[in-house]
Amino acid sequence: MQKQTINYKQAEKVYVLAQNVSGATLSADAAVFYDSTSAISDEIGISGAVTSKAHLFAGRNDQSLSDGSKGLVQVYGMGDIYLILSDTAASAVPGDQLVSVTSQTYLVDFSATSLVTGAVENYVTLCETYSAAAGGQSTAVARAAFIRAM
Repeated sequence: MQKQTINYKQAEKVYVLAQNVSGATLSADAAVFYDSTSAISDEIGISGAVTSKAHLFAGRNDQSLSDGSKGLVQVYGMGDIYLILSDTAASAVPGDQLVSVTSQTYLVDFSATSLVTGAVENYVTLCETYSAAAGGQSTAVARAAFIRAM
C-alpha cells in the first residue's frame, strides 16, 4: 500500500499495487474490481467489467494497464473516475453516490437503480456537477470524485 502524504497542494491518496488479470487493457480512470477467480497467490488481481458482485469494487485505475501488467489502483482520496448519467437524468451534482454498472468499467449516479447489480455501497461520491444533453449521457466521461474503497 502506498500513501501520498497530505500537503497544501494535494489531498491525501492511498494506492494498492495490483495486477490486471482481465484479458484486456484497462484504461486510466476506469472503475476496477477485485478478481475473485484469479490464481495469483501474492498479488491483488483486478479486472474491468463484472457481471455481478458489484461489492468487489477495488477502486480507480491510476494508469492504463495492459493485460498481465502491474500498476496502482487508487482506493482512497480525490481522483477522476469514468461515469455516465442514468438513463433518465440530465445532470448529477456533488454528493451524488456513484455505483457499479453490470459489465462496464464506468460508474453511474445512484438514481439509475435499474442498472445496479448486487448490494449498493457508497464507495464513490461525485464532487463536481455533470450535465449532458438529452441522449448524451451514454458516453462515459471522467469527473472528480471522492473514492473510499479501503
